[in-house]
Amino acid sequence: QCGFKGFPAHIVRSLVSDTVEKGFAFDIELLLKTQLHRQGSIQKVPVAWIDSEAGSTTTDLDPYLPMLQAVAAMQRRYGSDDARAGSFATFVERVAPEDWHRLLRQIPEEIVSREPAEYETWHGVEAAELAAAAGLG
Repeated sequence: QCGFKGFPAHIVRSLVSDTVEKGFAFDIELLLKTQLHRQGSIQKVPVAWIDSEAGSTTTDLDPYLPMLQAVAAMQRRYGSDDARAGSFATFVERVAPEDWHRLLRQIPEEIVSREPAEYETWHGVEAAELAAAAGLG
């Protein structure tokens, strides 16, 4: 996730009026609402970006659990009845901070070995496997 997003002011005003998320995942909700409002309206535009650990506000992985839990809540609010998405949302909702740290030490190889570009599509790691790695299985 990159923190850089751009919207025309008149569009973003209508989208933020009833957003729920006020934390790290606010931009994910904004993108989701944009897609639901007008399919295909999101475009990737190249920008010059320097990935700097020194300049980042998220060098630690702790902020990502609440962000993932916010995304799970968005799936419940805006998503479909897709069973796989529901199982991941249920898993993420159950994860406590100690489970999160355990999972970070036990990330399945199918996730660790993939290149970032490969995350465009789902590749077989199920919520039950993550739950087992987090000690929730």
